[in-house]
Amino acid sequence: MSAMYGRLFADMWAGSDLHEVKSAWADDLGAFCGQQIAWAMEQCKSRELPPTLPAFRNLCQQAPRPEVLALPPPRVPREVAQERAQQLRKTAEQASRRQAGDTSWARTPPADGARGSLWERRIIELAEAGDPRFLQQLAEHVERGVIVSARASAVLNAAESHALA
Repeated sequence: MSAMYGRLFADMWAGSDLHEVKSAWADDLGAFCGQQIAWAMEQCKSRELPPTLPAFRNLCQQAPRPEVLALPPPRVPREVAQERAQQLRKTAEQASRRQAGDTSWARTPPADGARGSLWERRIIELAEAGDPRFLQQLAEHVERGVIVSARASAVLNAAESHALA
């Protein structure tokens, strides 16, 4: 503004701590973007006197809001959306039916295979914790070849040794 108003702008702050002045202007104008401040500066060109901070803030508030660029919403085919909604409903129903202590989930391996799956790890962890329901379930899966791991065998061997002791 000094370039626009020269000494008039500088004289407004005579006797003031310039650090405080700059800090006050920065704090007050911090909420505005560069486009709004540039618009307010453009409005000052038609004024003979430099604006005070409240007057300049008022100009910034009158500035047109900049257009916010955003990606368009994703286009999902209706069939895909319906399929996903059906999957969510099915999952929600299963979760609501599941009660504490229900082990039915452990009976059927995942369709894409048990090896290294979360399903396999959870059964082994619960068997390691000594839950007899999961020790039995683990033994059945190992016997059928559904779960094949050294960790599963170790859990069953430890359980057998403990039972014999």
